[in-house]
Amino acid sequence: MGRSARLPRSGANIFRKTANGFVATSTSPNNPIRKLWVPRWRNFAPRVGFAWDLFGDGRTALRGGYGIGYERNFGNVTFNVIQNPPAYAVVSLISPTDTGGAPLPITNSNFGPLSGAAGTAPILRTSLRGVDPNISTANAHFWGLSLERELVPSTVLGLEYSASRGIHQYSISNLNPLASGVAFLGQDPTVVDPLTRMNQQYSNINFRGSNGDSYYHGLNVRLQSNNFRKYGVALTANYTWSHTIT
Repeated sequence: MGRSARLPRSGANIFRKTANGFVATSTSPNNPIRKLWVPRWRNFAPRVGFAWDLFGDGRTALRGGYGIGYERNFGNVTFNVIQNPPAYAVVSLISPTDTGGAPLPITNSNFGPLSGAAGTAPILRTSLRGVDPNISTANAHFWGLSLERELVPSTVLGLEYSASRGIHQYSISNLNPLASGVAFLGQDPTVVDPLTRMNQQYSNINFRGSNGDSYYHGLNVRLQSNNFRKYGVALTANYTWSHTIT
């Protein structure tokens, strides 16, 4: 049996697709792509750089470079789908919506809300793990420029700039929160429970996508000296000013 995944069904938007979603194994005939997600075969990752002796005296150097790097779809994204029905079930409940209007009791039993004095208990509404079938490969553009000057023999002052731009960073979201049926599907709260979820078959839907991004810019000033080698000491001082947005 292939791994289970949540796949979108037809719908005018992501909310309708969530409401109509279903679970199928990665090799099921009901899975139109026959995979957990569509592979990407055109991830181009060049890297270039240069170094220039500005005045030809070996004392002032300008260096720079640019590259693209990719991040694999790591295991936590991929393997969490084994926790899906029918082979596995994770109960994630918020009372009273997911418990048929009943309160969720506090218990010291390892069975939690499924515990009882005797007999059997039905499995309550389960949560779901899903991966965007069209997930993109996370990547980052990174570049830098540095200017170095030898002040005196074996003592160098450097001014260094580095930056990166992360694209399609792996993201996680709950596609099926409480009250999403009223908020996103336009359901009438006077007719349905105001806390109704979009998809009634599951509770929380833990959805992995590639909607994240990041920015980094940093400026570093470096002073490095080996003039104290006879004492067994090398000195390096750095000061970095940087800014990150994710």
